[in-house]
Amino acid sequence: MEAFTCTHFSLAGRPAVVAALVEGLKIEVATKTKLNALLKWEDVLGANMARSGGLVSSISERMPLVVHTFEKARNGKRRSGTVILEVSKGVDQQDIDHWINIIAYFADPTRPAAAAVPSSIDDILQNTPNKRKFLVLINPISGKGKGEKLFEKIEHLFAQANIEVTKVLTERAGHATELGKAFDHSVYDVLVVVGGDGIAYEVVQGLMDRPDWADAIQTPLALLPSGGGNGLAKSLTEIAGEAYGFEGSTYLLLKGRANPLDLATFRSKTKTTYGFLSLSWAFCADADAESEKFRFAGSLRFTLSAVAKILSGQTWPGSFSYLDASETDKVPQYWDDDAKANAASPTLTLLPPSAEDATPVTWKTIEGDFSLFWAMNVAWAASDMCPTPGADPNDGYFYALVVPGKISKSEYMGMLLSVENGSHVQRPCVQIIKTRAFQVQAPSTDLMMADGERFEGGFCQVEVHRGLGRIMSISKA
Repeated sequence: MEAFTCTHFSLAGRPAVVAALVEGLKIEVATKTKLNALLKWEDVLGANMARSGGLVSSISERMPLVVHTFEKARNGKRRSGTVILEVSKGVDQQDIDHWINIIAYFADPTRPAAAAVPSSIDDILQNTPNKRKFLVLINPISGKGKGEKLFEKIEHLFAQANIEVTKVLTERAGHATELGKAFDHSVYDVLVVVGGDGIAYEVVQGLMDRPDWADAIQTPLALLPSGGGNGLAKSLTEIAGEAYGFEGSTYLLLKGRANPLDLATFRSKTKTTYGFLSLSWAFCADADAESEKFRFAGSLRFTLSAVAKILSGQTWPGSFSYLDASETDKVPQYWDDDAKANAASPTLTLLPPSAEDATPVTWKTIEGDFSLFWAMNVAWAASDMCPTPGADPNDGYFYALVVPGKISKSEYMGMLLSVENGSHVQRPCVQIIKTRAFQVQAPSTDLMMADGERFEGGFCQVEVHRGLGRIMSISKA
């Protein structure tokens, strides 16, 4: 169904008919059909009147209408582009402004998918999307220190998508937490993190350490990966069917919607933190922590550290207690209960009353030596590690990858080599346990890692809160 049609444009010097359809912007050139195109709205950022980046205000200058796109190339990666439509002489400026608004309306990712097609330009003008405001936190030393330069390369896309950007560079460890705690969430539509999972974890701690945490934590987050570990960004691009990388995550940010994201309470006997990614112990935690010495290798640092740990032949004594998941469980979204917004912190309904209390008798326990423990909220822990295939960032569960007992070095190596594609789950020594709440207890000197950050004390209780946060993402059709 056509919403609007215009014959006031030409493409490559040839008269063109431009039509706004439900599925995209259709361009037809009768004298050269090779130029015909259908620009899907999912690939269109917006439009303006410009030449060489300069906006114009007078139609007498005959500046073209430039349609900005972010299409998927043959290699699967997104790349920006433009379609330049020359304007016919004598066309009123208001008519061209109307087409800029028409394109903005249909390209708006926040427009309800089931919205009726406007019947008039007045309908468009009354529902033209407002300029969105994004706060962008950039960790300049994350990964190989390329975050700031990577963002500069794609920053122009935000203006094309009608987004105003405020940039802040983090200056020290913990700065992102301070910013998350202090920023005015009523001003910004999205909080963007340029870096790895570590800086995103810092931001979450700041959002949760506020009197108005219940409002602040619902500020949509977005991740642009430039760190050594980018598990959440990788998981989201996989779900969306996009190529992993800075461009793919930028696309999710520009054209995605704010969707629910599970967050978890990590509770020890002395502190409480909050996370979106994982809790690891034993082999995984030690390898993760010791990977810092291989930071120069980027994401390969985890592989190098893992090989070194395998050669040690170590096992870790402890226990894993958990609430077993039932296939009939219906996990409610956290905010379905309005009363929870008035609590001082996320309401815990599954864990014992305190960290000192015993776990419920209905929970199951695995006790003894462990070779590996890795509980994940999403499928990917890094761009090249898929510990828990099928894990969903909004189903209310963590997925624990457990290897009890001692396994051989060759079995370890086999798992390491197969974790990239998730086939390690087929090995007899591997268990995947789905749970909404669990406890890990180990010697107090043992290290645990919450979202890749140190969690000392050898003890942690975890409860998953379905949809407590929000993340910019796209679900695969």
